[in-house]
Amino acid sequence: PAKIEWSGNAPAKGSVIKCLSAGTNVKWKLQDGKTVIPLSPALAKKLTGQPAVTFSFIPASGQAASF
Repeated sequence: PAKIEWSGNAPAKGSVIKCLSAGTNVKWKLQDGKTVIPLSPALAKKLTGQPAVTFSFIPASGQAASF
């Protein structure tokens, strides 16, 4: 896919999202009430074949989370 998105459990404004599956920080934005992470071709290639993709971030609620 070109992006990963979800509703609810939004990151805190200005926080960093780390893709634990790839070991890198990723760009993200809030759009229409959803958290959207665009996937660059390089990141998509790293994630190909992964059984799951996980992210770590500080949610807007202030508690550390992995998603």
